[in-house]
Amino acid sequence: MLGTSVARHKGITEPVSTAAPTPGELRLTRTLEECLHANNLYPSREEQRHRLDVLGALNAMVVEWVRRVALAQRLSEDVAEEHGARIFTFGSYRLGVNGPGADVDTLCVVPRFVDRNRYFFGLPDEQGSRAPTQLVLADILRQDERVEELVPVESAYVPVMKLRFMGVEMDLLCAPIALMKIPKNFNILEDAVLRNVDDATQRSLNGVRVTDSILELVPDVDTFRTTLRCVKFWAKRRGIYSNVLGYLGGVAWAMLVARVCQLYPRATSAVVLGAFYRLYSQWQWPKPVKLCPIVRHQHAGLRQLKVWDPSDPRDRRHLMPIITPAYPSMNSTYNVTQSTLRVMMEEFARGQRVCAEIFAAAGPDGASVSARDWSQLVEPSDFFARYKNYLQIEISASNPEDLKKWRGHVESRLRLLVQRLEMMPHVYVHPWPEAYERSTTVFFYFGLRFETDKIAREEGTQRARIDLNTPVETWLSTPDPRDTRSVPVMFWPERTSDMLVRVSPLKRAQLPEPLRFQRKRTAETREKAAPTELETKKPRIDGSGASSPLVSASSESKP
Repeated sequence: MLGTSVARHKGITEPVSTAAPTPGELRLTRTLEECLHANNLYPSREEQRHRLDVLGALNAMVVEWVRRVALAQRLSEDVAEEHGARIFTFGSYRLGVNGPGADVDTLCVVPRFVDRNRYFFGLPDEQGSRAPTQLVLADILRQDERVEELVPVESAYVPVMKLRFMGVEMDLLCAPIALMKIPKNFNILEDAVLRNVDDATQRSLNGVRVTDSILELVPDVDTFRTTLRCVKFWAKRRGIYSNVLGYLGGVAWAMLVARVCQLYPRATSAVVLGAFYRLYSQWQWPKPVKLCPIVRHQHAGLRQLKVWDPSDPRDRRHLMPIITPAYPSMNSTYNVTQSTLRVMMEEFARGQRVCAEIFAAAGPDGASVSARDWSQLVEPSDFFARYKNYLQIEISASNPEDLKKWRGHVESRLRLLVQRLEMMPHVYVHPWPEAYERSTTVFFYFGLRFETDKIAREEGTQRARIDLNTPVETWLSTPDPRDTRSVPVMFWPERTSDMLVRVSPLKRAQLPEPLRFQRKRTAETREKAAPTELETKKPRIDGSGASSPLVSASSESKP
């Protein structure tokens, strides 16, 4: 549904256009929606109703749990009933763009007397005393037959309990705030809720506050949701959806779409989508994307919170700042590297070209375009047909449980390997975010392109010598004296002897067969050049200090 009027503009600038949609643009949007439905991106009504039932059941459990804790604090029955708790959702579910089977991110806001470590997770206090089982939410959930696969992660940057409840995957956070009771009219967007909270609580509240702020700042929620659903699908298909690996996560993509919605407040989803690619294919990073002005508080209990500030040398180093709209504003994309930014800009440019072709073919009435035309935009990437050279990162452990922990650690450090490699002159790195699993081994791949003629010219040789040893060994097991904060992967304190990482350079023909036969590139291919002659002297690097590969390439060959 399109908004019929816009009372005032939302955003930090005036809109680019407030023109009403034409019949042709409305028709284009219908074909776009047909494409999204054809790709099964919408949950069924039955699934949506079930999720509401699940959230209702979880809310009842949390309210009863807080009542028990209140009674244990020697509050009267009547007073305990009043303290209450609130369940909020955030992420893709709250934004209204979740797909079938997607998990639900949830937050329970509780009064200050509900200690998260003691009553949410059941951890012992300083004297070693634990709360009774009936007062610990983790224990209450474990004893409920509707709960499966409960995994508390109390040491995470944002403490969380992961569980499957009534068949739905959920991440559950807990935020004790500085109130004795949670009022029925509690507004989580008020900055006062952050007063005197600890860092973990502030981060827990942040997900809901950012998500709700985005929805408040878009002029038409339905247009925003349709556009974002397409952009997220496109980003996943094109291999640029991964906050951990240096691309963008769901919140960052949502903010990019929201900004375009602000600039075209009455446009249809198809028009906003075209403007999205047109705007960001030309965006002059590191100019930040913001949905609203950045707020800086001086109130007691709030001024200590760090706010993104381009005058701060640390914040000034950010390559692609996309600033969250809720206080304290922060950059949601600090993981972006030179290489991942380059890949995303290439994909923005490709998206702009495809959309321009669709709009040109549509004509004034939009009658010449179908859902099949939009499928060109979201066709899967040909990453495994694009490069002649790849880097394979093989992560292994002796059992699935150890592999899960070890993989999480190594994956979180992969962007640092990207940064090490991109420091090499004339080397282009393209990390692929999707992992490939086999038994107790997980594989990640980077595409590599070498400007061999430039390398050979600078070396004064006929054949370029590309030594991957230093960046890979530094990342794995050699401390870098220039970066004392970056601990090598193999120095992880929880690592056991069976947790291994092996890094191998591969030619395209050496890729595993299922990957090697992905669809070849078509008109946009850049592999028509003469083949690059590569020699791998020693084919594998591992964390044991083994020698690494020295890659040689003919200077006459193209990257």
